[in-house]
Amino acid sequence: MAKKKIDNEIFKTLIKDYNIKDTNDIKDMLKDLLSETIQTMLEAEIEEVSTGNIDLDIPRDRNAEFEPQIIPKK
Repeated sequence: MAKKKIDNEIFKTLIKDYNIKDTNDIKDMLKDLLSETIQTMLEAEIEEVSTGNIDLDIPRDRNAEFEPQIIPKK
């Protein structure tokens, strides 16, 4: 993905809105922004999955040839 230059006005607005005075304020702002970004991405992914069709190809054991195997603990 190509990097896009962010308009300085966005930064000025964020600094004003978050009343940034020190590095802890910046850390809190970034935490909020990252949290909102991840939440939005997850919601978009859920919408995409819930509204789309998913084709499943589940193999059938019509001849009863499947033998379960016990997998040892490591």
